[in-house]
Amino acid sequence: MKFCTECGNELQEGLHFCTACGAKQEEPEQPVAVTTTSSQQRSVHQPQKKPISKKTKWFIGVIASVCIILFGAHQFLASYFDPMKDLKTMDQAISSDDANTFISLIHFNDAALLDEEGYFQYIKDFEWESVKNQFLQLVEGQKENNYQLNQLITSQYGDKLFTMKQDSVLLGLYTKYSFQAIPTKLMASTNIEGTEVIINDVANTLEDTEPNELVQIYPGDYTVNASAENIFGTFEYNEDLEVQHAEQANLDIEFSGETYPIDTNKMDAYLFLNGENTEKKLSEFDFLGPIPNDSDLEMHAEWKSPNGDNIKSDVLTLGETTDWYGLSFYFDESSVEDEPDTEVASSDFENNDPEKMVLNFRDAYESALNSKDFSLIEPYLEIESEAYEELRIYIGDLKNTDYHYDFEANEVLSVDSISDTKMEITTNEIFTFTNHLDEQIDYDRKKIYTLILSDDTYKITTIDYVETNRDN
Repeated sequence: MKFCTECGNELQEGLHFCTACGAKQEEPEQPVAVTTTSSQQRSVHQPQKKPISKKTKWFIGVIASVCIILFGAHQFLASYFDPMKDLKTMDQAISSDDANTFISLIHFNDAALLDEEGYFQYIKDFEWESVKNQFLQLVEGQKENNYQLNQLITSQYGDKLFTMKQDSVLLGLYTKYSFQAIPTKLMASTNIEGTEVIINDVANTLEDTEPNELVQIYPGDYTVNASAENIFGTFEYNEDLEVQHAEQANLDIEFSGETYPIDTNKMDAYLFLNGENTEKKLSEFDFLGPIPNDSDLEMHAEWKSPNGDNIKSDVLTLGETTDWYGLSFYFDESSVEDEPDTEVASSDFENNDPEKMVLNFRDAYESALNSKDFSLIEPYLEIESEAYEELRIYIGDLKNTDYHYDFEANEVLSVDSISDTKMEITTNEIFTFTNHLDEQIDYDRKKIYTLILSDDTYKITTIDYVETNRDN
C-alpha cells in the first residue's frame, strides 16, 4: 500500500497522481543487487578498532607539555647557573666601565670599608686579567676533576684576593658560584694615646701608640681624619689614603708637634703648665710632648725638699728657653742642703733622738729613690759602711729605670741601746712600688737600723730586713 507524499491519502497501486490533492507521485527506486566476494564479506564483518578517548588524548598532551617545560627549565637553569655567565658579565662591565654591574656580582664583608668606585678601578687597572685567567683554570679543573670550586684567586703580589664559593641549589641538581672578596687588614699607630680616627665616617679609637688593627678595608681611596688631646694641647690630622690590596696595610698617624727631653736634678718634681699642677712627676715622662707647634705654654716644676720646703724651678717658654739637651728644670738646693745636718746635729742628735733621725732618713730616702739621687741620703749614712755602699750601688742602678716608690707609713716599733755609742731602731714600713709596666706591688716590711754615734752625730751603718710581706 502507498500513501501520498504530500497529503498522506491512501493510494491504489499503479496511480501516479494523488486522487485527493493531485500531487505527482515519485516511483521508488528499485534496489540494486550487489555481488560481493567472500573476502569482501569477511572484511565487512571484521570489528572496527575503538578510537582513542578524549581523556587519554588530554593526558598524553599534558605529559608531553610537562616534558617540554621541564626540558626548557633545565636548559634555562643550566644556563643561569653556568659559572661562565657571571665571568662574561663582569668582563663586559670591565670593558664598558660599568662599576655598578661589576660590584653587584661580588660579595663583600659588610663589616669592612668599601669604596665601590675605587675598588672597581683598582681591579680593572691591576688585577682583572689575572683574575679572569685564574678563574678559567679553576672552572676547567672543576669540570675535569669534579672537585669543589671553593678555591682562592690571588692578587698580582700573591695575596688572597677572592674566594670562589660553590653552593648547591635545587637538591644538588645545579651549582651556584660566587666571588667572595677578601679585605685588607689596616694596622694603625699614633704618637698620642687615645687618638680618635674617622675613615669615611666610620670612627675608631687607638688606645695606645703601638700598631693595632683599626679596621678591615678594601682597595680604594679614603679620607682619614684623626684628633687627639694630651696635657699640652689638641691635635688634628687629615690625610687622603690610597689602599691597594695586601694582607695588611699600615697607617701611621703622626701628629705634628715638638717633643723635648727632660733635663733636671729632681725627677720627683711635679710639672706645672701655665701655673697649673699637672699632678704628674717628671719621672712619669719619657719626654715632654708632643706639644702643638703654635703653643704658648709656660712650664715650670716644683720640688718638695726633705725638710718640707717647696722649691720652684725657672719658668720656661717654648722656643725661648729650649736647648739642644731639652727642657731644664733645675732646683737650687743651696738654701736647704745644710738644714738636715743642722737639724740632726742640734735637734735630733744633741737631744739624743735617733728615732727621729731614722724617720727623717725615710723621707729623704723616698726622694732619693724617685730622683735617683744618692746625695739626698748621704748625710744620714756612715761613709764606707755597709749601708752606705749598698744604697749607693742600688740607687745608681736605678738611673735608667722608670720605677717609682710611694712611702705610705713609717713607724718606729722599738729603740734599743746596745752601747753608749750604738743604737738599734726597729721599724715597720709600708710602701708601694710601681715598675716600668705600671704594675704595682704593695710592701709591708720590718727592719732594724743600726746607728753609731760619731762626732756627736748618729749615722746609719747597717739596715737589716727582718720580715717582708708583699701583695701583687
